[in-house]
Amino acid sequence: SPVEAGWALVPLAIGYAVGARVAPRLMDRTTPFLAIAVAGGLSIFATTLVLALVASMAPGWAVMAAAAAFGAGSGMANTPTNALAMSELPPDQSGIAGAFASSTRQVGQALGIAVSGTTYTLLPASTVLSSMSWLPILLAASVITGAGFRTRFPGNEEN
Repeated sequence: SPVEAGWALVPLAIGYAVGARVAPRLMDRTTPFLAIAVAGGLSIFATTLVLALVASMAPGWAVMAAAAAFGAGSGMANTPTNALAMSELPPDQSGIAGAFASSTRQVGQALGIAVSGTTYTLLPASTVLSSMSWLPILLAASVITGAGFRTRFPGNEEN
């Protein structure tokens, strides 16, 4: 029912809120790029896990837990993305930076939903489950890419 579907999405929203609170702390300790890489790794892991759980007919609570992890990754990505966008342009162009960050995030989300939905629809469950062997490589690439970048960022000048 629509009410059950709505309740099933509550863990995703809670994960998003938690991720949004964790991101600034992570940015203070590392760099915004590393914070984005961690958020991307968490999102990749959670998305793959959700696909595998749905494909294997796992119980709803397991899918909702994985969705909460995806929400945390999405929430963690917004703060450093906005901070980087705002820091790269002069203050009189902050509206442009915010609009660009918001637009690219929405396009990325739409493409991610389209690709995930298409992949899930076209591939048999056995292929989705066997593709999880690439998950550690995707996670490592995401984190290494973020760790390789250094930026001078307000509050993180030692980098």
